[in-house]
Amino acid sequence: LANLSALEPGSTAGLLAPGLLAVPAVLLPLLGLRDKQVFLAARGENYWPALIFFIVFHHQFVDMVIAGKMLIVTVWAGAAFSKIGIHFSHVIPVMISNTPWVVSKRVKRLHYRNYPDDMRPAKFAVGLAHVGGTTVEFGAPLLLLFSTNRTLAILGIAAMLAMHAFILSTVPMAVPLEWNVLFGYLAVFLFGVHGSWEGYALYDVSNPWIAVALGVGLLFFPVLGNLRPDLVEFIV
Repeated sequence: LANLSALEPGSTAGLLAPGLLAVPAVLLPLLGLRDKQVFLAARGENYWPALIFFIVFHHQFVDMVIAGKMLIVTVWAGAAFSKIGIHFSHVIPVMISNTPWVVSKRVKRLHYRNYPDDMRPAKFAVGLAHVGGTTVEFGAPLLLLFSTNRTLAILGIAAMLAMHAFILSTVPMAVPLEWNVLFGYLAVFLFGVHGSWEGYALYDVSNPWIAVALGVGLLFFPVLGNLRPDLVEFIV
């Protein structure tokens, strides 16, 4: 593509043909209608929009990258939003208790108020959950999306890499570990290799209405799902 060659003169990889991407983009939701488990296991709520962006913005590489940035930030923010509440404070102590590399019983018991008599999360666990977890997962992505400062972007990328590496290292139950690997890679690829200061900022989109449409489209189902969970699957 001339568009890609001008932006990435050293790249020889190119892009997948949109016709090839259209096949899984059509078949995945159809298969989900037949078997919801397959759609959920394929992480359709994360990867299906990306397939659509790869097709629609095939000839506009900058728009494709910006759409990818908006998608991943929406997912990060949605994950952070789901952690707001008392419930997430109870997750951290169990994660730490089951973490293979935390061998110190003293460190594990720090996360409970008075082990074994009071198994409620200690203040330390609450802080780790909502300051080291929720706040970082909200703040760093927004910083990466809206800041054009390279140093701030590196700090934001480092924060997200640390968060994903920590989650991955604890081997938590019922967590899609591949998601942490891929999103750690995407943090570097989208916000480092294609940083805002390199011509991939939100305002570099070819048409401002594209960014508006993407924002509305990406937020529609998560907001609807929170208001009407009977209509939208909880992962979305």
